Amino acid sequence: MNVEADSMIDTLYALAMLVCNKMIKNQQILLEKWRKNRNPFNLSETIEQVNICQQIIRDFQSISREIKMTRQELLEEPESWFS
Repeated sequence: MNVEADSMIDTLYALAMLVCNKMIKNQQILLEKWRKNRNPFNLSETIEQVNICQQIIRDFQSISREIKMTRQELLEEPESWFS
């Protein structure tokens, strides 16, 4: 695999993991805010926001797995990607 492709894959993987980590942090902040306030009217909104964060985390974890698999495929059969 050439250096440019390897670098792009590294960048994509890093971005996917950055999004996952950011969403995990956002989810923790949302829950902490709700725990401090304990406002029952905000509970459904908080749950909805946490669910959105969890879906984004799952999506980007899936993307990062795909990136890893693509890297492995490129290492095993680079000619099939660049022919």
